[in-house]
Amino acid sequence: MWQRAEPGQAARLPQRSASERGGDVLTADQQDEFRTTGLLRLEAAFPRADAEAMRERLWDFLADRYAVDRRERSTWTVEKPSGFQPVTRSGVFRAVGGERLRGALDTLFGADRWAQPRWWGRPLVTFPRQGPWRLPADGWHFDFMPASRGQRPVQLFAFIDAVRPQGGGTLALTGSHRLVAPHLESGEAFRMGRVRASVAARPQLRGLWEPGGDDAERERRYLSEGITVDGVALRVVEMTGEPGDAILMHCDCFHAAAPNRLTEPRMMLTEMIAPRHGHP
Repeated sequence: MWQRAEPGQAARLPQRSASERGGDVLTADQQDEFRTTGLLRLEAAFPRADAEAMRERLWDFLADRYAVDRRERSTWTVEKPSGFQPVTRSGVFRAVGGERLRGALDTLFGADRWAQPRWWGRPLVTFPRQGPWRLPADGWHFDFMPASRGQRPVQLFAFIDAVRPQGGGTLALTGSHRLVAPHLESGEAFRMGRVRASVAARPQLRGLWEPGGDDAERERRYLSEGITVDGVALRVVEMTGEPGDAILMHCDCFHAAAPNRLTEPRMMLTEMIAPRHGHP
């Protein structure tokens, strides 16, 4: 289901056929893919023209807030700018929540059983920096959501510009939500530190989350080949896509920020989408 990566390059989400891109309801294979890996790509989830308009608004904000000139790289001094609330609250990102994405969420949660986001995204921007691209050892986490029975939230990642391999796209450890699930089911206190320590204690994962070691070997093992822990297949996948694409990620998947070693900034949006209150 996943495209294998060349050595030194993260695995990428599989491309979809034209027929799969056209519908707004997920196929049985897509639903199974999400359950198994915790990730699902939706190509052309919202109009490319809308994505490009969102990108332009971000560039305007960066010019006003940080004196960034998109044509002058010497002004790209802030690697990870923040403070995008004025752009988010303008409502410019609401076009992300179109028919295709809503149809996918209806399939995953059930019709009218998910809470509609108010703004449909907050920006993730990473400007490029020089140096080799390396698989990070720190920063691996899942975005903690309170323990609950039944359907778990999903995290949306939307592309408002093209993001290429090694261009700063978020890294996800596919399948890792299935290692978190027993902590929900056991009734024990659900705390990030406890869950992370339990998952990280697996000897197969120490090479991913502990600094040091041979970079090439780490990339071969975790990016190219993947590993199996407690019968669960795990592999690091790099989020890449075109303007208008989206990725849905199970909220309990471990993920991490990645370095941008290309020539253009990474521009994406993210939003947590939860089951509607009162529904399992």
